Amino acid sequence: MINFFRGQTKDWLEEQLILCQMDIAAGKTLIQWGAGDSTGIRKVQLTPQQRFEYLWRALNEEDPVNYPLSVLGSRVRRTTPRYF
Repeated sequence: MINFFRGQTKDWLEEQLILCQMDIAAGKTLIQWGAGDSTGIRKVQLTPQQRFEYLWRALNEEDPVNYPLSVLGSRVRRTTPRYF
């Protein structure tokens, strides 16, 4: 898997991981808002779960003992049965 955060420090990665966990705990993301003359839009490129996985994998490269890949578990993939 590609490390999208190559070159970032361990401290930065850990900070981002905490922010990601806070997003997951909040359970929602503000996409668009408006109040009077003030408006804004936030475009979400990755789900918090995807961000968490990318950050965890980058931290695993820096410190595999404290950030083991086993924490991520194995993904359950949906399959489509084919009947012959």
